[in-house]
This record gives sequence, structure tokens and C-alpha cells, in this order.
Amino acid sequence: MFKSWVINVKTSKVKRDFFSNQAKNINLNFKYFTAITPKNLHLHKFISDKELQRKFFARPLLDTEIACAVSHRALWAQLLNDNKAEYYFIFEDDTFINDDFINIMNSKSLQKIDLIKFSGIKTPPHKNYAKFNDKYKIVKFAYGPLDAAAYRISKNGAKKLLSYTDNLIYPIDVMMDRSYEHGVPIHAILPYPCKTEWHFDPEDPLYTDIGPREFKYEFNRGFVSKFSTRYNRLLTSLKKEKLCKFKYNFNYQISNLKKYKLIINCENDNYFSKKFFARSLKKKYDSLAYTTILKHKKIQNNTASQIFTKNGPLAFLPLSEIETSIVYSIKGKKNINLKELIKKYNTKYSITNFGICNFFELKASNLRTYYHKNILAFGDVLHRLHPLAGQGFNMTLRDIRDLGNLIELKLKNGLEIDNSICEEFQNMTKHKNYLFSSGIDFVYEFFNFESKMNNNILSKSVRFIGRNKFLNRSFKNIANRGFEI
Repeated sequence: MFKSWVINVKTSKVKRDFFSNQAKNINLNFKYFTAITPKNLHLHKFISDKELQRKFFARPLLDTEIACAVSHRALWAQLLNDNKAEYYFIFEDDTFINDDFINIMNSKSLQKIDLIKFSGIKTPPHKNYAKFNDKYKIVKFAYGPLDAAAYRISKNGAKKLLSYTDNLIYPIDVMMDRSYEHGVPIHAILPYPCKTEWHFDPEDPLYTDIGPREFKYEFNRGFVSKFSTRYNRLLTSLKKEKLCKFKYNFNYQISNLKKYKLIINCENDNYFSKKFFARSLKKKYDSLAYTTILKHKKIQNNTASQIFTKNGPLAFLPLSEIETSIVYSIKGKKNINLKELIKKYNTKYSITNFGICNFFELKASNLRTYYHKNILAFGDVLHRLHPLAGQGFNMTLRDIRDLGNLIELKLKNGLEIDNSICEEFQNMTKHKNYLFSSGIDFVYEFFNFESKMNNNILSKSVRFIGRNKFLNRSFKNIANRGFEI
């Protein structure tokens, strides 16, 4: 026997309607649980030790994070005293649910599982637990997928998690994920039948009021405090590594890779990227990129454009004749009204729809070594750029072209495609990619300098290049082909 609950703030009618409409479409029976908010936190008992949070999490929890955690804990406590239910399905009110979810939640395959997640930001190392059907499978994670938007919990799981989260040190999804500490195995349905997205535009009906956390560590901390945090994070990483190596037997999986001639690894967060492709030249910009997708009326010869605003560059990057990607890069600013910014600078699109506003931290990186044995790094694993000129995708396209040419040449000459191609690819592309990345970084720093000097040198330079046919053609060739050395 189970019950379904949706955590919702009473005043958030838009989110209530959003979830109710989804539930109605799939015949999901549920009840709303009135979410605890920062305003009424004082009415609830909880422990939130800010010093411990600084020590282990690098910063104190936000009031919204604490309120979210207390809401989940309240439902777990309620489950323990509910004689009519053995399990609770718990959803947050901005969760997207697949049409076939109702069949999953009624399945007998979920029995005897204390905690199973239906959504996740990541896909951690895992073992197959059971096949659900041709489309879905149940897996057992080494640790959790950084999400608490949709899950099912048993009374036994609720009891253990209540005890473990008695002192709130991390956000609730992080605390739930630490199965190696609280002892509740984390299972999941893959692919995830539910998903959650962060909505950081204040005008978005599904606005996420927790807001983006722009920096990982709290400012104005001494060396000892920072060292303590990094030490504790290291211990956590070692625990995860132990699980991956021994409990999840990744050594066996690695040995199995020998039977493949060539493996192309494009996934940033998998075990192999972390194990073999962690050494890179990195740069953090202490900036965020806010993104969305514009839908607009059909436009011929759609071209990319970049607008250098006072706070940061705003890029319009065409995806098709009717869709354009927006990337706005900015330092240290929250709650950006991206919609109004687009309206202000848009001169050519008849917009029909604004997509969901998301964000990511801006970083640049270049791998020191492109391959490990027969595993070749590719895409974002290989290199990441500042989105200033929208050239990251072009770099990967050039890498695809170069790798394709190498493979074609080997086939023409009757040679075997083996791990030797990895070294050849590295020798062919590494210096060009690094030079191109440095060029993009130089443009970014030049723009920064212009902003600090309160001068419009860059803007004038860009306009000059745009009018000069020779320079215009040269820069187009560089964008298309990269640096041919």
C-alpha cells in the first residue's frame, strides 16, 4: 500500500495547476503537502549547524534549502506514523512526469526497495538490479544522482534517513545521496521517467526560488577552514572510489574494454573521465551563463550574432530556421531577467515562444593527454571554451572531421583501426585546439579589460572587422576551419 504526495507552497497556484494537469493526464492520485517555507521555519524543530556546514559543505545552507529539507523530513516522519501506507511517493511540484509513469509506480518490481529515484541530474556508477520492461530497467547506484524531485521511500528507509538528517549539513538531495554513510541503498529507474529543471528567471511561472549558487565556496574564509573543507571532500571522494572499485567491480569492466579497438569517450561525469581524463589546463571565469531557446517565425540565412552589453556578452546562436539558442554570460549576478534582456536587444526575430531559462558555471579546459590506451577523449571531455564566440561546437566538428580523415586514410591503406589512431589524433589536433582556445580566452580578457576601462575599443574593433571584407572573410575561415598549422 502506498500514497503519493506533492510538496507545494499554497500560494504557488501556477505550480499546483502545472502538476495537477500532469497528474490528470496519467490518472495519478495524489495529495498536496503544504511546503514549509523560510517564513514558517521557526514553527518546526530542526538542527542546522552553520559551522558544520562550513566545514563539510563550504558554506552555510540557504533558508530555502533548509525549508526544502524540513519539508521532506516532515513527510518521512508522517510515513512512520501512517498505518495505511508502507511507502510514500514524493514529488516536488515542478517535476515533469512521463506518460507511462503510472505503470512504473504500480509495478511489483519495486517491492522490497527502500529508496528508489525516478529523476536525477547525473547517472552515477551502478549495477543492473532488474529489468522492468523493454524500455526501462531498475539499477542500484553506488551513490545518488543529486536530485530529490521524484522518489519512493519505505518506512525503513524513512527511519534511517530521518536519523541521518537529524543535523542538516548538506542540502537534502545531497544527504539522501550519501548511501555509503546512512546505509540506505539507492535504486533508480533508467532512463529516468521524471525530470526536474531549474527555472531561474523570476518571471518564469515555474521559478525556482532557491536560486543559483554561483560559487562553490563561501568567501572570506581562512586557510584552515578551506583546508578542512577540501580534506572532508577528499574523504568523500575516496569512499566513492572504494565503492566503484570494489563493490561495483569496475576493475572487471576496465579489463573488458581491451576487446574493443577504439573507444570514444564523450561523457564528462562517467567513471573513465574522472579516472583517466582528470588532468587538464583549467580556467574558471567566476561567471555564469544563462541560457534559453527562442522559437520564432521562419528566418532565411539566420546567422549568429554577439552583443557586448555592459554586464557581459549576449549571444544569439541559430539552431534552425525557427529556433535560436541564447547564451548570456555575466559575472556575479542573480535572478537575471533574460526575457526582458532579449526583448531589448532583439532586432530580427519575431519571437513565438521563450524556452526555459537555465544556467551553468563558465569554465575553460584543455586536456593534457587526449587518450588512455584505447580510450579517446572527445567533445567537452577534450576541451571546453567560454561561449563568448560560440565556437565550442565548431571545435568538436573539426575534431570529428580530423578523426574521420584519419580513419578513412587507415582504411584506404588497408591498416587496422586500433589505439595507434589516438596518438595520431592527438598529434594532429592538440596544438591547434590549444591555440584556438587561447584566442577565445584572449578575446574574453580583452572584453573584460574594455569593461574595466570604461572604453568601447572592442565594440569599435568588431564593427571595423564587420565592415572590412578581407578581415571578415579571414575570421569566418578561422571560425570554420580553426588554425591550420
